[in-house]
Amino acid sequence: MPTDTGLLRPDLFLVITASIYALLQAIAKLSPLILITAVPSSIISVVLASAIISFACKKLGGTTDFKTAFKVLAYSKATLLFAWVSLGSFPVGGILSVLYGVYLNIVGLNAIERIGRWKIIGLVVTLALVGFIVKATTGF
Repeated sequence: MPTDTGLLRPDLFLVITASIYALLQAIAKLSPLILITAVPSSIISVVLASAIISFACKKLGGTTDFKTAFKVLAYSKATLLFAWVSLGSFPVGGILSVLYGVYLNIVGLNAIERIGRWKIIGLVVTLALVGFIVKATTGF
């Protein structure tokens, strides 16, 4: 992942990936509301998580800035492309998407940040759990 470029490519990647996910999820669930909510919620979650990660990494002695954290999280949203897959009412794609996304975030942040693998794992897993709780309680 190049670290010297701007935000254009990860932004576009995130929007395109979230849009494809929204379309496939809306078709699979027969819910046009997903078309309206999925893309903004993906963008908001990546922006908030990037801000939290960059702040936490600096507090832990690291150097990750918002732009770098955003790139890692935006590119890890590739997992959305199979998040819509379900076996009946069991969201197998969603579960695998979250697990693989957490893995990609850990690997990506570990590659750019040298604060320690366990600190990064704790940070990413904590954010994933908070995101899960927010999604479970609000539906977004």
